[in-house]
Amino acid sequence: MMLVFDTDNGLLLDNYLSDGSVIRIGMSLLKAMLGKTAEQLQAFDPMPHISFFANAEAAEAAR
Repeated sequence: MMLVFDTDNGLLLDNYLSDGSVIRIGMSLLKAMLGKTAEQLQAFDPMPHISFFANAEAAEAAR
């Protein structure tokens, strides 16, 4: 697994998987988690901050 800062300004984290798919984690996820307690994180829903793409071309097209 490789994590890549994929923009000039670092606003996206793209994870290119071995099957060619891409998981994009927005910096908003990290900001939303900042300062939360373990109990708050157990109830936290990260999915609004994560995008899934079938391949790198789809991820690039979604920029």
